Amino acid sequence: MTLFAELAFELRDLIVVHFCPCCRPKSNLVDFSTLLALTSSSKAMNQVATPHVYHRPHIRKWWLFARTLLVCPDLAGNVKQLYFLDKKANGVLVEHSGHVPGASEVAPAELVKYYPDGNYGQSVYKMHLAKFVPTELWELEFDHYFRKMHRQNRNPHPKHHTGAFDDNIRLDILASLCPKVRAIKSSYADPEEPLLRLNAPGSMDNLTKVVLIDNSDFTKMSPKHLFSIFQKAPNLEKCTVAGVRVTGFQEISEYASLEGIKMEKLARLTFSKSNLSTSCLQLILKACPNLKHLKYDGLKNYLDSGMQFRPEEVMPILDKLAPNLESFDLSLDKEWKVARFGTPWTEDTILELKGAMDERGIDYNFTFNHEVFPHEWF
Repeated sequence: MTLFAELAFELRDLIVVHFCPCCRPKSNLVDFSTLLALTSSSKAMNQVATPHVYHRPHIRKWWLFARTLLVCPDLAGNVKQLYFLDKKANGVLVEHSGHVPGASEVAPAELVKYYPDGNYGQSVYKMHLAKFVPTELWELEFDHYFRKMHRQNRNPHPKHHTGAFDDNIRLDILASLCPKVRAIKSSYADPEEPLLRLNAPGSMDNLTKVVLIDNSDFTKMSPKHLFSIFQKAPNLEKCTVAGVRVTGFQEISEYASLEGIKMEKLARLTFSKSNLSTSCLQLILKACPNLKHLKYDGLKNYLDSGMQFRPEEVMPILDKLAPNLESFDLSLDKEWKVARFGTPWTEDTILELKGAMDERGIDYNFTFNHEVFPHEWF
């Protein structure tokens, strides 16, 4: 009988791949510990299993993981998926990503040298949060800080969330260290800062899927930061982002600089808790000529403010800029039924939009406050 170690590498890999959470369908996921156990079972197994461990690493302390990638860049080439979310997002427990390092958890020297702002201190905790957290609170953990703010009858600003800025930092650093990453799923809480700042335009040509979750109604991502991601990942196929919001006409004036960006492979685009102006929607669709599936979950209280497109404006835009669209999910808030400015829109507006979608063969779904629009209206 042939020993496992004597099998060709390709045959051994066909066995190990069944335990890889990245290579197997989600319905067949196994405990990640099984794959880790294989790496220590034998030298031959370690050789095959280790790359799969890094395909979708379980990251507990991201700054230590970053050091590993800096010291062993060959391992970084095996990373295909970077998934790190908050412990609880939208009421659902998701993959744990670790916490912000405390004062006793010093950043590795390799990481401090790698990151441009490393000269400001040895601790990642102090190095990146000093401008958001009062100096006297540097030594406190996240929950201690909020308890102290509560005792002082002060409401901590979302930027004071000591895990907030860290979400952007870890995404920037780890994405720049993983040149072959294909999928990124991350929470973010400081979207006023650009994302993927350490990656040059066009450098993330292997990235095909991005999911950015915003766990707060107070944070927002500028449309220009979304286009920054587009520039760095030209082969993106699926993109889900939360909290993309036009917050003023000064942003609208910046759109001219974004003209010419093309995402030829982007087929599925999802917005949640967002508000896009008519001009912003046009710019996004113009950049995605082959878009097939569009889902839009609007943020309430923005309709008719000049920063949120109206339902009756959708069809002409889709006719002109989304010739390949197959499905469109539109979710609005009930408060938008009565316009604060301009002409109020009614159920007839939705019916007209539905009829126009049917003529083009577009699968169209509309909801109010995540409640399905009455079918009898259709």
